Amino acid sequence: MAYAPAHTFDSLPMGLDPEPDESVGSYCLRSLSAHGLGMHWLRKTLGLTYSSHPTQDHWLQLAHLLQAPVDWLEARLPSKLGSSASSWSYCGQELRASCFLGLRHPQVCARGVHLRGCCLALWVFSFVTACPFHKRQLVDHCCHCGKSLRWDRPSVDVCRCGRVLSSKGSSSPSSVCHVIGMAIESP
Repeated sequence: MAYAPAHTFDSLPMGLDPEPDESVGSYCLRSLSAHGLGMHWLRKTLGLTYSSHPTQDHWLQLAHLLQAPVDWLEARLPSKLGSSASSWSYCGQELRASCFLGLRHPQVCARGVHLRGCCLALWVFSFVTACPFHKRQLVDHCCHCGKSLRWDRPSVDVCRCGRVLSSKGSSSPSSVCHVIGMAIESP
């Protein structure tokens, strides 16, 4: 069951420029937090349920609401391929199952998110477990409260418990994990 839209905004007052390799979840979170809003508000405004996330079906609404570049957003949103609910496309990659995308429970490179101020689209692939740029294990839980990361949090580098994300206690990635990340990032 979808929620009724919470507000009828024409668009948010201030549009942010997305980073070229940023994920849509990160862009939405940055845009919303700049206006004192959260992902729960966005879901309600788009008429999505709590566990849903924006897909290709929402790109025009999302682009207008966030003042996002239409072509960037359209290329970044996950989309179902054909009539099968199990095949997806994300950032030009065809995937056989949605479980290959960490859409509800993101993972981040704690160092990368602090240095860049955004989450990379590469980190959305659930089989990518290490950041090829910072050679760090991606984190999917807060080391302070122990809860899984979600897009419903105050900002890209802060957990919903209010503490800054950290890779404290995480192990160094294996060379295989690093190679997978590099292979996907390379053209």
